[in-house]
Amino acid sequence: MMRPWKSNFTRFELNCAKALCVLIVIVFLSPHIYFHFFYEEEQVDFSEFEAQVEAFYEQYDPPKMKHYYKSNAQKWENHRDEDEDWQDRKNIKSYKYERKAEYEKTAARLFSFDPNTVSFKELTMLGLSKKTANTLINFREKGGKFYKKTDLKKVYGLNKKDYERLKDYVKIVPQEKEEKMDEIVQEEVLSNEVALIIRLFPFDPNTATFDEFVTLGLSKKTAHTIINFREKGGKFYNKQDLQKIYTLQSADYARLEPYIHIPPAEIKEVLASEPTIVAEKSPRLKPMPVNVNINIATPDEWQKLYGIGPTYAKRIVKYREALGGFYAVSQVAETYGIADSTFQSILPQLQLDVTTIRTININTANKDDLAAHPYISWKKAKVIVAYREEHGSFESLQDVRKVRAISDELFEQLKAYLRVKE
Repeated sequence: MMRPWKSNFTRFELNCAKALCVLIVIVFLSPHIYFHFFYEEEQVDFSEFEAQVEAFYEQYDPPKMKHYYKSNAQKWENHRDEDEDWQDRKNIKSYKYERKAEYEKTAARLFSFDPNTVSFKELTMLGLSKKTANTLINFREKGGKFYKKTDLKKVYGLNKKDYERLKDYVKIVPQEKEEKMDEIVQEEVLSNEVALIIRLFPFDPNTATFDEFVTLGLSKKTAHTIINFREKGGKFYNKQDLQKIYTLQSADYARLEPYIHIPPAEIKEVLASEPTIVAEKSPRLKPMPVNVNINIATPDEWQKLYGIGPTYAKRIVKYREALGGFYAVSQVAETYGIADSTFQSILPQLQLDVTTIRTININTANKDDLAAHPYISWKKAKVIVAYREEHGSFESLQDVRKVRAISDELFEQLKAYLRVKE
């Protein structure tokens, strides 16, 4: 058996609850009691004002005014003899109504039409509105074509009722034969033009001009490629070297090969009385492999690695200082401009010491301090500071995950650079 609800409260608590209920009832009813028994509305005497209003209406006699259209008609009646166009002006409204009625009585005339060639006037004669006719003409002028009856539905503004009324009168002339004929004519014209322009003659690819390459039948792009190849120090030593040009087609090379004439290089005569001393070139040796501590190495030490020059060395050190140090060797590859092949070649020589990493106190850092870190944008810095000001200091690094702007991936990157205590 369940105990009665009263047994859950003490006598004092029940008395307080009863008193509270009585107090609520009194507060609720007190305004009504006051206005019903005690409030007396102050009476205002308007008798004097009412007497003044009645006296005013007895003395006032408003003038009688004619309606505008009656006075205007009387005016034209008085000046009918002076104005020759009075009758036209008088009947202008009825004339408009007659024209409108005559236009509405004119029925649309249906006839066979091709939407690819029909004119604006013919479209209006078919019963289409001027706006719809303009839309269809604009669709054609922008390259649109109608290949079948249902394509007429593409016209914006053409309602279903008009389409059902006109679809049986749509007669579209097939376009395929005409398009094929146009392509054949264009090919013939182009072939004739090319035959007139191309002229074969002996040439040296090391000295031939741009116009000569074009006259030989090469495209302008290929001619430009050959000229650029020469200007960058390239040279053709034999006929086969012309195949180095990647834009040169094999058919063009086979056509031009008999006309390629590259003169042999001049050989200077050396007098026997003047013996020459030929210095032997010593083979270029790669630098000995060295190990680099990525968190303390200077730019000079970075340059000892094969493939790292002064520019890259300075960039790596600058990026390391902005981060506060590398916590993983893979972060070196994040440096701007470092190719993956270069990083893979120096990877065995890189050493890591994480004891020198600088961290940021996330509970005291301002927006500028946070935004200075490469992993934190200015927007994310503002969100972090706003969250801290609203919810208080971060108790642990895991609390940083509660900031919506910080994803799990970003947190994994940042946690090595953050601290919550001094």
